Amino acid sequence: MIEIKHTRGEVTDRLVTRLKQRKFETRVDSDAIDSEVVRITEKPPRVAGEAAERRHEQNAKALCDYLCEIEAVYQKLKNKQGLIRIEYNAVDSLVVSRPISLRKVDMFSFETTDVLDMSGYKMIRVDYTHLVKCMLFSLAHKDLGYPHDFMEEFLCGKSSMAYSTDISLLDRVLEEVSFNKIRKTVVGDSLYHRVHGGVVVGYYGDKIAAKTYDEVAVHDGNKTMQRILNEVLERFIDRRKDLSLAGLYNRGFTLICKEEATKKEVLEVLSEGVCVELFGRKFEAHPLITCIDAKG
Repeated sequence: MIEIKHTRGEVTDRLVTRLKQRKFETRVDSDAIDSEVVRITEKPPRVAGEAAERRHEQNAKALCDYLCEIEAVYQKLKNKQGLIRIEYNAVDSLVVSRPISLRKVDMFSFETTDVLDMSGYKMIRVDYTHLVKCMLFSLAHKDLGYPHDFMEEFLCGKSSMAYSTDISLLDRVLEEVSFNKIRKTVVGDSLYHRVHGGVVVGYYGDKIAAKTYDEVAVHDGNKTMQRILNEVLERFIDRRKDLSLAGLYNRGFTLICKEEATKKEVLEVLSEGVCVELFGRKFEAHPLITCIDAKG
């Protein structure tokens, strides 16, 4: 099982070193880009109202501009075989991809691999949204109206530091609190952090400039995904020529490989779960996994 600790420290450089040992070459699918532009442009906003519609149009335009940028970069840098190599670097404690920035935009159900030719690859899309939500709730619960005494009474006898409890236990509280609600909540008071001039101390002890918990979710989510991915890749040092990364986000990541045996072993590692400390107790979390075998 992968263990997530409250400790400070970065794994970004180590993770990038591991990624540089792995190869990810692909083609951009121009037809897929055209289709995505049409789909995104025609997608109606989730929320009615003039302001919401205006923001939706702006976000749609930004995403379409990004897709056009992908096409331009590909046409300029592709090699004689029509391939472009994706590489990773560390920038301000983040892992960024070059020359194409791999992104995921939940608002439009979009991921960059949707417009890449993934023929021959087996994709493993890993989603830890529920884990990040629970981690964020552990920081924000008092601001959401769940005081420390309430959480202690709720968890009493149901979990401990001696062994890990399934994190779904928290769903009995979280079912009334959406992830978006937590993210939009203004930072006020919390058992696990203090606020000084707009600077929040997050899950890992880092100081985060934040007015709402959204900034905390992004920062701590990025760091959590880096730690999990680094642990996964460490298990596959001997498979570095097959297992690669096709997207790292603040709530998940996408792995790719070509061998069925590699895919099977990755799924076994992910099925072990992640152990995280919340409310002074250990919880076990498992991701949502989507596997896509591209033909070719």
